[in-house]
Amino acid sequence: MTSKHRHPPGTHDSDAPVPAFLLRARRLASIASARMPDWQRRAVYGATTLLLLSGAAWLLLHYYGAIEGEFGPSPSHWEHPALAVHGAASMGFLFLLGSLLPVHVMRGLTLHRNRLTGYALLAVNCLLALSGYGLYYAGGDQLRAAISLLHWLPGLLLAALLVVHIVLGRRQRSE
Repeated sequence: MTSKHRHPPGTHDSDAPVPAFLLRARRLASIASARMPDWQRRAVYGATTLLLLSGAAWLLLHYYGAIEGEFGPSPSHWEHPALAVHGAASMGFLFLLGSLLPVHVMRGLTLHRNRLTGYALLAVNCLLALSGYGLYYAGGDQLRAAISLLHWLPGLLLAALLVVHIVLGRRQRSE
């Protein structure tokens, strides 16, 4: 019998020490709930709130915050900072979204709980990430206007979808 891995005589894979973070991940994955740990839930809610507020602020400033300048209407001075906060928050949020996949998402799929809104959240977040990338790199005013609409409409929908996902998850957990 041959093995792809060579071990010194008398040792096996099971003898190798398992890192603590893997032990924690295995323990969390074995729990009969897809509930996130408190730190993760707070971080996801905080990043989502920051994204929604900064995105909504930019949207309002962009469409309603123009100021009358020397040469006609000019963008608000707060438009760029709102966009910078939104971009920074999106990087943090994408990191947190990735942290949800191994335990929260996989556990929810395994338990057959809240899958419809979970899939919808994943799809909307993918659309937002791709359209955000497109806004950053797209050229031409018409293309940017179309991508912008494709970004902020689902962004506003995300808030309602997240609330529905949370409410349904808590309801299913209490049953």
